[in-house]
Amino acid sequence: MKLHQILTDYDSFYWKEIISSSTLLDYKLVADASPIPASSTQSSVSIWEAIAIFAGAIFLISVGVVGLGLKTLNNAFDPKRAEAIAQSLIEYKIPGGAEGTFGTNLGGAKVAVVASTRKLPGLQSQVLPPSEIELFIARIPINEVSSVGAEEEFNNEFFPGFSFSSQVEAAFKPVTSRTENREFCGIPTRVTIQEGALVLSEHSPIPAVQYQARVVKNAERNIAVLSAAGQNAKGNAALVFRSLKCKP
Repeated sequence: MKLHQILTDYDSFYWKEIISSSTLLDYKLVADASPIPASSTQSSVSIWEAIAIFAGAIFLISVGVVGLGLKTLNNAFDPKRAEAIAQSLIEYKIPGGAEGTFGTNLGGAKVAVVASTRKLPGLQSQVLPPSEIELFIARIPINEVSSVGAEEEFNNEFFPGFSFSSQVEAAFKPVTSRTENREFCGIPTRVTIQEGALVLSEHSPIPAVQYQARVVKNAERNIAVLSAAGQNAKGNAALVFRSLKCKP
């Protein structure tokens, strides 16, 4: 009885100790437990902030690129700038005076268009009445135009039609086409001359002439397209082409 009582008492003491130890251990674990780190929440916030910053940067870059493109486009149609680019490429004499209509630098290439201040008679009512004479001039590094096909493609991107300002391809109706040995930029070359008529809406056909010349000089390809329309188209075209002198 005594032994049983001793064992019973020991057993009760043993389990009390275990329970007490467990309680203390739980308490210790709870006391020692660190707070749940907020790194996951902070990381989420940081990621979203980064995404927002990145999206904002992309938006600002996009706005900047669009603004730069619009500024470049506006500058390309600035008459004074266009005329300055043309005069840096070539000397020319256009009867009645001329003004720049388009000019730009495309990488290493320069492109300019100048037109006579005289407009075709009977078309002054149009918003942009065509000029009697228009000269397209371009200077392109050889490495940017590697073949005749690429050169013609570059040329046609600017005026698939008669001239830069008259780009309706079907408007020019050539009747004759020939090539003549001429000098351009001081170099003998074959010049293509087309003569025919410029057909504009609600207007009778207008006599028109187009000259095309290309030469390579100083590792650059020089291109000229001279368009003339009106009763004096043939004489004006010949006069302007003879005045062309490329600059270094």
